[in-house]
Amino acid sequence: MNAGANCGINVIYSGTVAAALEAAFLGVPSIAVSLMIGSGEPDYACGAPTPGGRSTPSSRTGALEPHTCLSINIPPRETSDPSRHEPLPLAVRPMNTHGLQDGYERRVSPGGEVYYWANRSGLEFRQTDPDSDVHALFDGSITVTPLKYDLTEHDHLHLWRGELER
Repeated sequence: MNAGANCGINVIYSGTVAAALEAAFLGVPSIAVSLMIGSGEPDYACGAPTPGGRSTPSSRTGALEPHTCLSINIPPRETSDPSRHEPLPLAVRPMNTHGLQDGYERRVSPGGEVYYWANRSGLEFRQTDPDSDVHALFDGSITVTPLKYDLTEHDHLHLWRGELER
């Protein structure tokens, strides 16, 4: 379980999702669980299956099939929230595919080397589609996104073959 959301295009950069995709590639069904950081501490108990709590996707649909990878993101809950122990809504959504707004600050290492440090949250997207994982997560839902490890653009293979295989 990861402290920090891995939603939208961030799944490409996520070690948590990469490990789950590697397992799926090897035939082991996998779930990457990530907790969006809020003003309080991450609520790991919310992401862990508990007796009497929300059922996990595998308990609702049966065992996950080999090569299955699910990315689950859990929104933050404030410790003062009276509904802290109420189940959060669940939304199955595709990943948001819009880029991030990047920002960097110039720094100097103790050795005098200049480097640049990312200074954004990693959750500031240029755009958010209303039916995406990012939108649902920001609205307070636990999101479930089925992922696949084949990034091939199958619809364009014929175009490239026509151009390059002569």
